[in-house]
Amino acid sequence: MKPVNLIKYLLVGLSIVWYIILYHFIERSEFLFFISGTLILGLSYFYWIAQNSFGPKEVIVLAILFRALFLLGMPNLSDDYFRFFWDGKLTVEGVNPYEFTPQQYNENGLDSQSQEVYPFLNSQEYFSVYPPVNQFFFKSAAFLAKGNLQGTVFFLKLFIFLFDIAFIFLLMQFLRKLLLPAALAQIYALNPLVIIELTGNLHFEGVMLFFLFSGIFYLWKNRLVFASLAIGLSVGVKIIPLLLLPLFLPFIGIKKSIKLYFGIFFFVFLFSWPFLSSKVILNFSESLNLYFQTFEFNSSVYYLAKQISIEFLGFKSPSIGILLPFFTLLVILALTGYLWVKKPLLRESRIDISLFMKFSAMALAVYYLMSSTVHPWYVINILVFSVISFSRAFVAWSILVFLSYFVYSENVLDFAPHQDFNSYWLYYIFIFIQYAIVLFIFIFDLSKKHK
Repeated sequence: MKPVNLIKYLLVGLSIVWYIILYHFIERSEFLFFISGTLILGLSYFYWIAQNSFGPKEVIVLAILFRALFLLGMPNLSDDYFRFFWDGKLTVEGVNPYEFTPQQYNENGLDSQSQEVYPFLNSQEYFSVYPPVNQFFFKSAAFLAKGNLQGTVFFLKLFIFLFDIAFIFLLMQFLRKLLLPAALAQIYALNPLVIIELTGNLHFEGVMLFFLFSGIFYLWKNRLVFASLAIGLSVGVKIIPLLLLPLFLPFIGIKKSIKLYFGIFFFVFLFSWPFLSSKVILNFSESLNLYFQTFEFNSSVYYLAKQISIEFLGFKSPSIGILLPFFTLLVILALTGYLWVKKPLLRESRIDISLFMKFSAMALAVYYLMSSTVHPWYVINILVFSVISFSRAFVAWSILVFLSYFVYSENVLDFAPHQDFNSYWLYYIFIFIQYAIVLFIFIFDLSKKHK
């Protein structure tokens, strides 16, 4: 066996060991152990993509193998699954999860299973912010598990696992049609962040991306109804695809865009219909507003704006939560306008997938840089566009973002004022390291391309 082949397979074995250790034998509070493991996984991953180590079949086999390691057991790096179980159990019982907060429901009495998870909910006073298609998955898992927490978690993992593997096949289909090597899908398929946060920690970004890319694929084939349905389903899982809708305009023109937008919102309305009422709309918007105004985690520009506001005004200005999203919207509209003015031929042919991916990554990157909260799994939404429109900065970010798990470390519990990571200076050192390296790589690559 050639030394190169020996190394890549040794790294596969090492990765399997570390995935098992990270998920089944350590807690997220053990930060040094955790970050050492993710560093080893990240370096193995970087080696594979740098060497283009695996063919398409090997990528599929390894993707299935790594994810299968997480199918059993409970998530140890996230507690969001308690809310998934809560919402799913309510819908099975015929209760609208958007009508009452867990706190309100608790005041009216709970059964024994709900009593079991209530203390672990991280947002007891908030209405659910998970869109209707997501609620369908929660309900299905709770129904199949007959209201059992561990069973519900297993079925949710199984749903995410199946959609994630299907998405990898879809990515390969994109690559083949673009005359690119299908094995480039390993950028997504073998990424530690994707593997740990999706199947492992039960986040639905992979499901959302499967529907979104299915919609783009149908749009590529000029099948607007199917594209509308698929993109509507993606919005029904996570609302983030709404940010990308303006970018379709320069590629397919005004008439097709209007039809597409109408179709998307029709299907979103259709999926939401079983839950809709004026009270539910008010509750959902209230929770979203509180989320964007209240939560702060792993931010960058938001933290800078907040600190500047405190220095000059003596307090955090509430206008920060308005101006930064407004700036994001302006950037997305500017990107759309640039494509419309500079690329008129785009409207005369099929959608340019590579260019669309590039500008979508830019739009999402700006959005997350301006956001007050950037959970690690959010970066997956940017990483996926690097499969077709490669960016070393976004690939690096997918590993560096694990530094944000410092907030759960024993160090924060022992030394942060009131155990509040946002008041702890060391937390901001890790934030700086993460974003400084990503920005450096981005600027360096941009300058090389320019030259």
